[in-house]
Amino acid sequence: MPLKCECGKNLSVEHAMSCARRGFPSIRHNEIRDLTATLLTEVCNNVCTEPELQPVSQEALRGASANRQDGARLDIAANGFWGGIFEKTYFDVRVFNPLAPSNRHIQLSSAYRNHERIKKRAYEQRIREIEHATFTPLVLSATEGLGNEANTFYKRLASLLATKWNNPYSSTMCWLRCRLSFSLLRSSIMSIRGARSSCGHAALTPTAVDLVNSECNIHYELSLTLNFLLLRMHSCILKKKKKKTPTQRSNSKATVFVSHITHHITDQELREHFQVISRYRYLAHLSQSKADPSLNHTLYKRALAHHPLDQQLWKNYLNYITTSFGKVGLVVVSGCKQSLRNCPWVVDFWMSYTRALERVQTNHEEIVAVFEKGLKGNLSVAADYLKLWTAYCDYLRRQVHTPLSPLTPKEGVETASPNLVELRKTFF
Repeated sequence: MPLKCECGKNLSVEHAMSCARRGFPSIRHNEIRDLTATLLTEVCNNVCTEPELQPVSQEALRGASANRQDGARLDIAANGFWGGIFEKTYFDVRVFNPLAPSNRHIQLSSAYRNHERIKKRAYEQRIREIEHATFTPLVLSATEGLGNEANTFYKRLASLLATKWNNPYSSTMCWLRCRLSFSLLRSSIMSIRGARSSCGHAALTPTAVDLVNSECNIHYELSLTLNFLLLRMHSCILKKKKKKTPTQRSNSKATVFVSHITHHITDQELREHFQVISRYRYLAHLSQSKADPSLNHTLYKRALAHHPLDQQLWKNYLNYITTSFGKVGLVVVSGCKQSLRNCPWVVDFWMSYTRALERVQTNHEEIVAVFEKGLKGNLSVAADYLKLWTAYCDYLRRQVHTPLSPLTPKEGVETASPNLVELRKTFF
């Protein structure tokens, strides 16, 4: 634990439990408030947190410490706890530190009574005369203790919960005390070990927000311009194809136009534009066109360099290279390997990789090792493991070339091919 707190004082357990930096005392208070309100919803109606009190008009409240502010709020309000369903009760939670200098030199029971008295002076008369309801202060200590009013309240709450849940009162009360103890314990640990430093928090100002909004608008306008140019490019290619028979001259003009669009755009501009264009959906149109396949392949590679975790983009890329470069098996194998390097949790990429290895006649042991690596990987759901295992069985079935002769099962296993024996072992 550091020697100095961010507020400048010596950091000790007593100071850590009371220091208001980073709002740890408020978190401790809200933890008890939310837990109590959640339990009250089980046995009461019209439960709400932080209800606003009616303003004080002509009522004369006794005592200088009485709360007369407009918009004053308490922690919890509920109907039907101490009386009938139309009798409303307000609760206010206070969690104090018994190790604080103001509480250290008095008995713990006196500290509970003092905090309860402070709460009653501030709110009891106002709630009784203006809200026409009852008030119960819930005073707890950070070391897991309860005041008299809070002890009576939680005993009543445990009794109502036991009646509703049809459980013994003793077990319900034990469960309730454990919930309160763990809530206070978590908050105390956070207060002692939590970070109070402001390092790492970015300061956001209205000027910075306006600057980000203006940059987004500029990027959006530039993306529309790029999208328009790409559509013009695609339509130009189709028009040149329809005008006359495809010749080397028309193809060269279309290629020059595509190259002029792509090569005069820097990587920074692509990064700014492509992030707004619906994940490079225009590449699907380029794939269907008869432009230069190597140029389309380059566009895909540049797109994947900016979005390496886009699964749909990888699927489109693999479909494109399988269709366009199917005869060049090494290109497909390389693309499948790159997809697995970036998205190893997608089962379709593992299946595509194994099929590509099978098409280029890779060694059987290497393909089996790929299947085993995929089955040991981090796939998304259990159905993906079953899908990959089924693909592995299909692969072994395709490797069987020698049919089993009509012999006994034992003799058949002995005379069968090794691939057939391995296929049988996968099922048994």
